[in-house]
Amino acid sequence: MVLHGVMTGMVLHGVMTDMVLHDVMTDMVLHDVMTDMVLHDVMTDMVLHGVMTGMVLHGVMTDMVLHDVMTDMVLHDVMTDMVLYGVITDIVLHEVMADMVLHDVMTDMVLHGVITDMGLHGIMTDMVYGVMTVMVLHDVMTDMVLHDVMTDMVLHDVKTDMVLHDVMTDIVLHHIMTDMVLHGVMTNMVLHGVITDMVLYCVMTDIVLHGVMTSMVLHGVMTDMALDDVMTDMVLHCVMTDMVFHGVMTGMVLHGVMTDMVLHDVMKDMVLHGVMTGMVLHGVMTDMVLHDVMTDMILHCVMTDMVLHGVMTDMVLHEVIADMILHDVMTDMVLHCVMTDMNFMALTDMVIHGVPRKRVWSRVTRIMLILTPSIVYFNCIIFHDV
Repeated sequence: MVLHGVMTGMVLHGVMTDMVLHDVMTDMVLHDVMTDMVLHDVMTDMVLHGVMTGMVLHGVMTDMVLHDVMTDMVLHDVMTDMVLYGVITDIVLHEVMADMVLHDVMTDMVLHGVITDMGLHGIMTDMVYGVMTVMVLHDVMTDMVLHDVMTDMVLHDVKTDMVLHDVMTDIVLHHIMTDMVLHGVMTNMVLHGVITDMVLYCVMTDIVLHGVMTSMVLHGVMTDMALDDVMTDMVLHCVMTDMVFHGVMTGMVLHGVMTDMVLHDVMKDMVLHGVMTGMVLHGVMTDMVLHDVMTDMILHCVMTDMVLHGVMTDMVLHEVIADMILHDVMTDMVLHCVMTDMNFMALTDMVIHGVPRKRVWSRVTRIMLILTPSIVYFNCIIFHDV
């Protein structure tokens, strides 16, 4: 991984991943997958679960092979040729002319001031741009371009490619392989057993990814994620993101990010700048440098080193070994069976640098007062890893 002129090599679940994000060249190996990515005016070649994929997203030229599927895509004033599950599809998206064959179904679509005729499971559906449409797609292979559309979908065993512009869409995808480019989209997704690549711009998205291998570049994105057994590399800029990581090994660089995370059995290194982050860390070993961060944390069985500057943090620490340096911090803590070293900088009557401090300490007040003089600084360790 090369993030902001930083060279990083990752091994994710038997995976060797090199990334360059932000005019960057990236080589990835995800779950026996070979992936080359360039995101943000980027050239990307991917192999996901025996799938060969080349992508250029955002003014974008993309070649994809998804589950024995050959797909050439240009998204955003886009010309797309697709072969999805033995289906031939030619699509021009955005002022869009689309010819589709979906499970022996013939569909002609012109979306965005849009007249769409779809035949799904022998059912004829007319969709008009700016229309609220509800779909139930079962065993359907579908490509869509939705503009200013409010759509609810339930997709089961579906192979789908989407370009969503100014769309408010709720999707439940089960056993789906999906590629998406979401612009100005507010989307809720539940992806189970899904291989998904996404470029989200100015998107407010809720995602639940289970058993998913996903690479994302989120810019100006407000995203909620629940990742279970997921291997993911992310570069988040000006992002408001909620995440649930289970059994995940992830490296992140978050700038101007408001992020809530639930990390379970995660080994995580983070550099958070101007970040408002809430975390629930369970069985997590994490190194953090938080600057101007407003963070809420629930740490269970966590060994964590933190440098918090200008941070407003609420913590519930259970069986935690925590080393902290808190400056100008307004922090509420519930410490149970915790061994913690803290530098409160002029700790007087629980006022830290003139910051009001609410006390919810159970049996810990005396211990903390005793431990306060024994300050442990881990700056060198933290910044070395960063």
